[in-house]
Amino acid sequence: MMDDDRNVSGMEVEETLGDNDIDFDGSTKVFQKDNWRFKFLPYYEELKDEANREFELLKTAIAGSILRRDVRPGFIYAVHDLIEFISIYGKRFTKQDHINIVKLLYDVFIIKGLDFRVVRMVASAINALSNRKMLITREDFRVDWRPLYDLYREIAFKNLEEEGLILFPDGLKDKVEHSITFLSDFFEDNATQEILDLIRPDFCPFDDIINEAVITATLFMPTCLKHEQHATYGAGLWLDEMYHWYSSGELAADNEDRLLSLFTQ
Repeated sequence: MMDDDRNVSGMEVEETLGDNDIDFDGSTKVFQKDNWRFKFLPYYEELKDEANREFELLKTAIAGSILRRDVRPGFIYAVHDLIEFISIYGKRFTKQDHINIVKLLYDVFIIKGLDFRVVRMVASAINALSNRKMLITREDFRVDWRPLYDLYREIAFKNLEEEGLILFPDGLKDKVEHSITFLSDFFEDNATQEILDLIRPDFCPFDDIINEAVITATLFMPTCLKHEQHATYGAGLWLDEMYHWYSSGELAADNEDRLLSLFTQ
């Protein structure tokens, strides 16, 4: 059985930004991150051709499986091959391809009722695509935060596994949290205020519901904004309030640590 949980970010090869190649139509395309070591191999030209062909086949396989609604095994195998491609060749694709793949995977990620094994696989792929934050920014695309929150709430807050209603795949929660941390930078401008409106009623230090509020704030608040954006729809809306709770001494140590991690972001 294939390892659909392979941690690509920890084993990804060193790469160099801005390598380029000649596309099939003769135009020059600039890749996001390529494996610089390949340039020193005697068969570099053949390797480039092979990588280009493989990526085109990957795109076709992913899109085709979605059009056919072939989640298992078609989509599963295509996404697994994408993760393998990144582990071998790095992010040897253009910025537009990078954006399109992340958006497509996100749309699959938030499908209601999706098999949690597929959710874990998609999260692994998003994580593999997201470990170089400077490659794509919030100016490139935006996503809706609420479907992602609904997915995380089902996994983390409904106690489905504890009550024996479902058995989640190993590592699902951690992989989804990693994906949320990356995707939060691409939430719409009004997301911060909407998240605050959601969690503020739960900030009661005498009830365990505050744990959910603090975790939601830590994971979902957009933090990688420009300085002038923070005042309008970023940390300027929540920093004083969260610091009040952090310094009040009324929170459990775990929640204080979570808020500290939010501040450091």
